[in-house]
Amino acid sequence: MAGLCLAPLLSRQGHNITVIEKRSVDGSSLEEVNPINVTINASGREILKGLGILDNVKDVAVALTHRQAHHGNGEQAIQEYEPTTSGWLLSVKRSDLHALLRSNARNEGTILEYNTKLLSCRADGEALTLSTSGAFQRRYFDLIVGADGASSMVRQNLLQRQRITCALNFLPWRYANFAINAEECDKQSLNLKHLHIWSDEGVLGVGIPNCDGSISALLIFRDNSAQADVDAMHKGIKRILGRYPNLSRWLRPLLKSSSPSIGRFLEVTLDRWYVGRIVTVGDACHAMYPFCGLGLNTAFEDVVELTRALGKFSDLHVALRRYDVLRRPAAELAQTKSRLQFSFLQDLIPGSLYSVESSQGTLRSSG
Repeated sequence: MAGLCLAPLLSRQGHNITVIEKRSVDGSSLEEVNPINVTINASGREILKGLGILDNVKDVAVALTHRQAHHGNGEQAIQEYEPTTSGWLLSVKRSDLHALLRSNARNEGTILEYNTKLLSCRADGEALTLSTSGAFQRRYFDLIVGADGASSMVRQNLLQRQRITCALNFLPWRYANFAINAEECDKQSLNLKHLHIWSDEGVLGVGIPNCDGSISALLIFRDNSAQADVDAMHKGIKRILGRYPNLSRWLRPLLKSSSPSIGRFLEVTLDRWYVGRIVTVGDACHAMYPFCGLGLNTAFEDVVELTRALGKFSDLHVALRRYDVLRRPAAELAQTKSRLQFSFLQDLIPGSLYSVESSQGTLRSSG
């Protein structure tokens, strides 16, 4: 989605922009890959406001006011998020945000090409080799921006041809998706303005509410194996159900599935974000834990700084270097924050009434 955010910003500078996407036009595949909602923080709000679509996003978003840690004994620990001058964190479905960004980019003159796969790119020139419905083509651009995620093909091409260093850190945690429908949320009295957490040793459930009254959730479990270990997921499910039997209805389908969809967390760091006429943004150069909306919002910040640098400097190399120097330290800080946030969530192990003091704030217990 960083590419769809960048496109209208560059269009406003007078550039002709083409967005090339391997997925389908409707964005539904985004939620097939990861149906958990994205969250928009204060920085993201300001960027969406600058794009002119913040009010539209608010219409399809849920304002998150609290974080709620559930205990196996029915008690809860509740932490209020501190609202900024621009408001609360916003929870929004990926497909809804994608649709708004897509429409806005198209309205500002961006050419959108879907179902088109990148095969190769050259940093010493401007050539892209693409495949659309099996037909191959070579295309030429003045600048190529890799906004193609943690498994970036643009980044892979750079690594094959250039002397840059990339660290891929596959974290010892995997995840599977589950959902709680609106009726069940109502029966369980799950507050639809709260981010919900269920945790036990080696396993964590995180649920984010939707506008329709349902909750999209991730089951996160420890798994050090090279390939996804279904047994590790089953062990995590059984462990968390031992403490939270009311989750049974939503997690049992994962236990029964012979081939569940299991994802893996990945951190990406590059010692340089650009080579020649190719530059990377977002997860392509700094993938991180998906907590607090840091990944998406940091990507949005990338595209704003890249746009600013391109507008300020006529020399492309100088502009890309400026962007790299300013954004890499900020992204590394965001990665550190995301790791700390995940550690904080793991520490919310249920027990008796308690209060946790941390850099994130104070958790209030309630029965």
